[in-house]
Amino acid sequence: MLLDESDAYPQSLGLSTLTLNDVYGLLQMDDWKMQLAPHIGVVDSSTVSLLKMRKLRCPQILTTPDGGRGNGQYAYNGSGTGQLQAPEDLGLGGSNGNTPTPESRVKAPSDMIAAGDVASGRAGNPPPGFPPGKIFSSSGTFDVCGGNRAAWPGSLHNGQGNMLFCDGHVESARQTNWISTNHATRARWNNDHEPHPETWKR
Repeated sequence: MLLDESDAYPQSLGLSTLTLNDVYGLLQMDDWKMQLAPHIGVVDSSTVSLLKMRKLRCPQILTTPDGGRGNGQYAYNGSGTGQLQAPEDLGLGGSNGNTPTPESRVKAPSDMIAAGDVASGRAGNPPPGFPPGKIFSSSGTFDVCGGNRAAWPGSLHNGQGNMLFCDGHVESARQTNWISTNHATRARWNNDHEPHPETWKR
């Protein structure tokens, strides 16, 4: 698929938009998802094609404490424990807006988080033209060291979040496990498999 063709991971500038309402709820389109789209049969931006993007969001319906309702979303490990598009390029999203992260940069694919369930943000009213009822938005990229909880791993599945690793396997754990400050956990977010505590404070 994408790695076979380019030997690099999808880039991410953290850009996303809420779009398209169907029986599965609102779909969050992220720049990294759009780079994957052609590899799952999406060849244009028509509504019919965009419906296939269901494959890139969680089918679990979530109702937030403040009244939002919609699909769980996936976020990308674009920055590791660093900040998105930082020169050190610790995640998978590339650096400086135009340099993708090569596959060879990932030192431990079986122990590096690629993407997974993300926590929901605050609920709000939908844009004009969408069915009534509060919706929530989610971050398209993780920020496990930042203060915005909506950019942390989610807990949709019996209090746990599922994470996809670079080698293709999936693990499930509680949010507190995914964001733990122990060095072994933080190393799982970084492509050099080092914890980089110098990046933890924002």
